[in-house]
Amino acid sequence: MARVIADFLIHNTSELLTCAGPAPRRGRAQADAGSIAHGVVASEQGAIVFVGPESDWERQGRLAEDATVVDALGW
Repeated sequence: MARVIADFLIHNTSELLTCAGPAPRRGRAQADAGSIAHGVVASEQGAIVFVGPESDWERQGRLAEDATVVDALGW
C-alpha cells in the first residue's frame, strides 16, 4: 500500500467532526455530522489527502520534509 504524503497535518485532537457525503449541507442536513475520536486531517498542496483516526495515519501517512504540523493539544 502506498503511503499518503502530506505537507500539512493537524493531529492530537480529542474529536474530529466530519460532514461525509454529498455537499453542500444546509439546514437540518448539517446535523448529520460524523465523529472520529483522536482524528487527524492531512493535506498536500491545499488538498485534503487524509481524514481519519491518528492510529490509521501512523500506518498510512508520511510527512513531507518541510511539513507544517499543528498540535491540537487534545482539543
